[in-house]
Amino acid sequence: MSCRICNNCLEEYPETLEFFHKRIGCKDNLRPICKVCANIAKTLARNKNEGENERAKERAKLHYHQNKEYGKEIRSKYYHKNKDITNAKRRESNNTPKGKYKLYINRVNREFNLSETDLQQLMDQQVGLCDICGTSLVFPKSTRRYHIDHDHSTGKVRGLLCNNCNTGLGQFKDNIDSLEAAINYLTRTSV
Repeated sequence: MSCRICNNCLEEYPETLEFFHKRIGCKDNLRPICKVCANIAKTLARNKNEGENERAKERAKLHYHQNKEYGKEIRSKYYHKNKDITNAKRRESNNTPKGKYKLYINRVNREFNLSETDLQQLMDQQVGLCDICGTSLVFPKSTRRYHIDHDHSTGKVRGLLCNNCNTGLGQFKDNIDSLEAAINYLTRTSV
C-alpha cells in the first residue's frame, strides 16, 4: 500500500479515504492534506468567519428591507406564472400533520395574537385540562382539539376549553345572568 505525506502537518499516512478526503481533480482523487488537518482548517475558518457571518446577515436584512417591493413583485410574477404548481404544492404541504399544525398556529396568531409559545404557556398553566370541567385537552387522551375561549367584546383570551364547555358558553352568549338562571333551574328541578 502506498503512502502519502500531508502537505500541512508533513505526517505520512496510507493513501486511503480513511486518512484523506476525496477530491476529484487532485492526484489520486485525494486532497493533499489529511482529514485531521482539513477539519482543523475548517474549524478555524468557521470561527474566523463568525463575525463576518453576522455582518452578512445584517447586510441581507438591510437589502431585504430596501428591496421589499421589488421582492413582492418578483414573487407575484413567479406565482402567477406557476399558479397551478404552486397551489398544488401548497395543498399537498397543508395536508400533512405538520402543515395542518402550522396553519392552526398561523390562524391562532392572526385571530388572537397568540404565538406558539403563548399557547404552550396557557396549556402549561392549565396543566393540560379544560378550565371549566377539567377534562384532558392533551391529544393522546382527547380526540378533539381544544378551543381558545375569549371575550367577544374585548377579544381578550380567557383560557382553553374543551368542545362541550366552549359550546355551552357560546349557547348562553357568555351571559352571566343566563348561566346563573340555568344553575338555579338545575338546582330546583334536580331529584
